[in-house]
Formats: sequence, structure tokens, C-alpha cells
Amino acid sequence: MTGHLLFFALSVFLAGADGVVRLSAIERDNVTLRMNPDETQKAADLIWMFNDEETFIAKIDRETHETSITGNIDQRFRNRLQVDQTGSLSITDVRTTDSGLYKLQISSRSGVSYKRFIVIVCETRESSYWYIVAALTLLFVNLLFIVFIIKVARNWLQCLCDR
Repeated sequence: MTGHLLFFALSVFLAGADGVVRLSAIERDNVTLRMNPDETQKAADLIWMFNDEETFIAKIDRETHETSITGNIDQRFRNRLQVDQTGSLSITDVRTTDSGLYKLQISSRSGVSYKRFIVIVCETRESSYWYIVAALTLLFVNLLFIVFIIKVARNWLQCLCDR
């Protein structure tokens, strides 16, 4: 739950002048692209799209009270999407392939508007940990090599001075 609150606070903070909300997540986390109910309450249709694809990944028809989740043509989001009546989209078990632009089309009698989210999914904490361990190990090996070279150089200089 703390992660959801953090992402919501982050999304509110990072919504720039361009109106695009930027979020970051770590693989296997759950992410919710939260909508303000005031922005969507008068909408007749809410349609979520991913990247530049013309097909929708989730749709709410307020007149018929139907919610449809396709999971995308290539089944990228299969069984991992949920949408509520405010239009908020939840993605469970996020993957790096879920990174991209999410666009909500809000259709009402007064016209069509859009809300955009950029989601960046990073690798798991565990793999990040191993990258750090590998980098520190490499640094340690390099330091040992430098110490070895310095000792060899001292011995060589000592031999030259003794002649």
C-alpha cells in the first residue's frame, strides 16, 4: 500500500506543465495510474491506450456500465489490468516491457480530452543488487592489481638503485 501512495504522490509531484504524469516502478510491483474523479465523472467513455497503438487496452462505457479489458493484441497485459469507475488503471506484476506512454481518452458531450502517463519500469531490486556487487568486486580486483603493480615497480626501482 505504501508503494501505491508513493507513486500517487510522485505522480502528483511530477505532473509537469505539459500535463504528462511520469511514474517509475520496479519489476513485479503494482502500479496504478490514478485519475481524479472530477476529471472523469462527466465522461461517457473512458478508453486506455498503450504507446502509439490504436487499439485500446481497457475501456469503460458509462452509458452501458460495461468495462472491457483486452490485454492488448499481443496479450502483453494478459490478466494484469484492472480499471475502476474513476478511470484509474492498475497494472499488476509490471515488467520492463510495460514501460511506455499510457493515454486515457476521455469522451464527453463537451468533447474529447486526454490524460497521459509515462511509465518507466526498471529491473528488479535483486538484479540491481547484483550489479552493485559485481561493480564493487571489479573495483576491488582493480585496486589489488594497482597495489601489485606498485609493489613490482618499487622492487624494480630498488633493484636499479642497488646496482
